[in-house]
Amino acid sequence: GFYLGAYLPIQKFTVKGSGDIKFDDEAKANYQRGKGSAEVSVTNVGLGLMIGAQGLIAGRVAIDPFFGLGLGYYALSGGKAKATAPNGYTEEYNFTDDVPSNFKDTFFPMVRLGLNIGGAF
Repeated sequence: GFYLGAYLPIQKFTVKGSGDIKFDDEAKANYQRGKGSAEVSVTNVGLGLMIGAQGLIAGRVAIDPFFGLGLGYYALSGGKAKATAPNGYTEEYNFTDDVPSNFKDTFFPMVRLGLNIGGAF
């Protein structure tokens, strides 16, 4: 049958990384690569409306295509990177400073589109 329902996504994605870093000011770092790390997070909270239809194929396979539209609030946080050279020289950088402010904390439309397939029992 057909259905209509609300959906409320709440998500937080965090990306962390570390590795060898080449410094902007290589002279201060004694021309050596250092060790660095970075982290950034994106948080999403939204509300939307979804429609779909669920049916059976041959009485055994459930199929459920769905579509939804909504509005989501997105926030970008973190973005700090730090690197330290073997001689102790340190550089810090916030790469979210390069992101326009209207993309750090804003609302965007959301679209949900999918197909669920499962076994009926």
